[in-house]
Amino acid sequence: MDTTIRQCRAAPGNRGAYLLRRGESDRTEFVTITLWDSLAAMRAFTGENGEQPPLSADDARFLIGGAPAVVHYETIDWPG
Repeated sequence: MDTTIRQCRAAPGNRGAYLLRRGESDRTEFVTITLWDSLAAMRAFTGENGEQPPLSADDARFLIGGAPAVVHYETIDWPG
């Protein structure tokens, strides 16, 4: 996941990318949170539908059970 996170952070319009990890018995679950200036900036990185994150082959080998779930939220409060 390190490769995709670095690419995401370097993408124009990215305001941050966080990778969370939780160990659960013999599996490890990852959650990625990314922040963008706009939906257009996010789609420039993910593709037009915004539902399929671009994973490197190195990162994709860790997936179990198909494609990752993608959920979008709108930021309504920002520090500063």
